[in-house]
Amino acid sequence: MSHTSKEPPSQYAAGDLPSNPPEGTVAYDKTNQKMVAFKNSSWGDFGGSGGVGSTTYVRDNVAGVIDQIQGDIPADWKQNDSSLRGLVIGASCTSIGNYAFQSCTGLTGSLVIPDSVTTIGVYAFWSCTGLTGSLVIPDSVTRIETGAFRLCTSITAVYTNTPAASWVGTVALLETNSLTTMYVNGVTALGYTSGAQTFQGKSLTIAEWTNYPNTP
Repeated sequence: MSHTSKEPPSQYAAGDLPSNPPEGTVAYDKTNQKMVAFKNSSWGDFGGSGGVGSTTYVRDNVAGVIDQIQGDIPADWKQNDSSLRGLVIGASCTSIGNYAFQSCTGLTGSLVIPDSVTTIGVYAFWSCTGLTGSLVIPDSVTRIETGAFRLCTSITAVYTNTPAASWVGTVALLETNSLTTMYVNGVTALGYTSGAQTFQGKSLTIAEWTNYPNTP
């Protein structure tokens, strides 16, 4: 595992961004004054979309400042770092350690766990209150530990095709105040029960993910 601390990415005017860099390249768009990432063969906003290239990047609130890591995300990596604004989880990551992003309240956008990840540790995203929109968990994930997403108060929906048995801990979704629905790609087949219920500490409705793999 390699780790480069706050290494500034290359900076370009919007019209000068490279046309075909390696997937997962991160740059700073000077024209629009924002971080961008090359994903799915085009440049897009650097945010909580996940699954871009092999390297995991986090963006600070200072323009053009990032931190990066290759391989698994260790326990406590960014714990209590409220300066973080963006997260892209790379395909070299197979596990997200305990408390890795606990109380990173400045992280924004939806959170997509890439299909390289198999384990999400205890309280890994606890109290990431700025994450909004959806949380997407692929079937590669076989262990979701206690409190993994507890107090992610602004996440509104969970989309998953990982079995119910993968939630090996407890209260992973407790106090996710805005969450109303979990969409599952194969509710019965994956061991879930349809309808309104309490799941992982949260009262919500479990429904079929009818437009898999797309999310609204």
